[in-house]
Parts: sequence; C-alpha cells; structure tokens
Amino acid sequence: MTLYQAVKSSKVIQKMNPIQVALFTEEALIIAPCTSFVLILMGNYELIFIQAVNEFDMGILIPVGVGAVVGLLAFSHILSWIFKRYKDQTISLLTGFILGSLSILWPWKNEVFQTNQFGEILLKSGGDPVVIGYEKYLPQQFDNEVIISILLVLTGIITIWVIERYAEVKKVE
Repeated sequence: MTLYQAVKSSKVIQKMNPIQVALFTEEALIIAPCTSFVLILMGNYELIFIQAVNEFDMGILIPVGVGAVVGLLAFSHILSWIFKRYKDQTISLLTGFILGSLSILWPWKNEVFQTNQFGEILLKSGGDPVVIGYEKYLPQQFDNEVIISILLVLTGIITIWVIERYAEVKKVE
C-alpha cells in the first residue's frame, strides 16, 4: 500500500470534506515548495488560490491563513531543530534546492512544443499545445523586464548580506 492509498483510505480523511483536507494539507506543507502542486493534485488549487481570492471568500481564506501560520511555525521549528543538529547537511540540501530550481525560474525562455511527423504542433484535449521543454536564452536588449530582474537579484543579495552582518553583530554581543 502506498502512502497516498493509506492517507486516502484513512477514516479521518474520509470524514473530512475536500476543503478541510486541502486546509490540512496546506497547514502541513505551507513552507514546502510543493504546496501548490499538492493542492493541484487534490483538485483544490483553483478553489483556494483563484476562486476564493477573486471572490474574497473569508470562509476559505481565513482557515487557509490560519493553516499557513500554524504550518509556518511548525515547519520552522522542525527546520530549526534539524539545522541545530545537522547544520552543514541542511545548508547543502537547501542550497541544492535553490540551485536546482534556478533553471525552472529562469525568466527568459521559449516553450518548445511537441510536434507530429508533419511538423504540426500537437494539442491536448483542451486545445492547448503540449509543452515538452523550454529553450532558454539571454535577453538581447535592456528593457524594463531585464532591469527589474537585475534589481531584484541585487536586492536579494544585499538583503542576505545585511542579515548576515546583523547576525554576526548579534553573535559578538
């Protein structure tokens, strides 16, 4: 029995409505990068992140917000505990996650579509083309998008540097 089958067959989960299951999952995974993916798998991404936000539905947004705060606190305590005991391994793991996600987050890319033997683009049942990859490129001109991207990168670097300096000063005191 897989983990998914075990959770799905759980009597507690079966008694919960889909929103409660989504909120429970959100609470457990709020910091994790796969939160949106899990909600997509459960079929609740559109309900929570699109429909509830557009309609400003507090009956959904408040429990999601509470779940996010509880999940953030719980996960940060777990991460802190792991970091205290396995500092080098934790930093290596987090660095790997960040470096591994850079190619996905690269802002300048063109979609590569699947084609048939005649060179025609294949479509999904909904009419959207089938994306099989991305062709990354460097921008040829400095437009607003490039300038904003560079400024955001520099802001991130400066923010990390300031936080590290502040931590060093606090450690000395």
